[in-house]
Amino acid sequence: MFLFSIVLGGLTMHAIELIRSYGVSNANTMWSLALGFSVLGRIFFGLLSDRMSKKLLVFITWILLFAGFGSIMFIAGNQLLVWGFVIFYGLAIGAFVTLLPLLVGDLFGVEHFSKLIGIIGLMQIIGISVGSILFGKIYDNNQSYELAVMIVIGLAVAGALVTMLISKPKR
Repeated sequence: MFLFSIVLGGLTMHAIELIRSYGVSNANTMWSLALGFSVLGRIFFGLLSDRMSKKLLVFITWILLFAGFGSIMFIAGNQLLVWGFVIFYGLAIGAFVTLLPLLVGDLFGVEHFSKLIGIIGLMQIIGISVGSILFGKIYDNNQSYELAVMIVIGLAVAGALVTMLISKPKR
């Protein structure tokens, strides 16, 4: 969740300017549509979570993030690729919100659920702060978000790998 929150924090504060920096003139609309797709992500992944492994769904969510940011890197050459970002990123942020408590419950049960969600919430706040500052510093130093996007792609890969390593505690 910490890794995801870095992504979320950076994008939440810088999304419109990031999309504009790739030459998309209607960045406000595209960001609004991404947030709309997050609602669909919540519903869709909520339905899937009743039938599939939550761990697998979180892994798929990391792949969606990777695809979304991968597509944004090529927007300057092809404006249609902004839809890859809008759809994939939007679905992913909605999915994370839905899947996180379900995965925690699956792995650790409900006995310490509130305590664990509280700790995860702290990691979210720290991650959002780090992401927001990181994106801003990168832009200030380079007048470009390109490095930030590459870092986010790396975080998505790391998040997918960490997700695959998650397992139920022995006791």
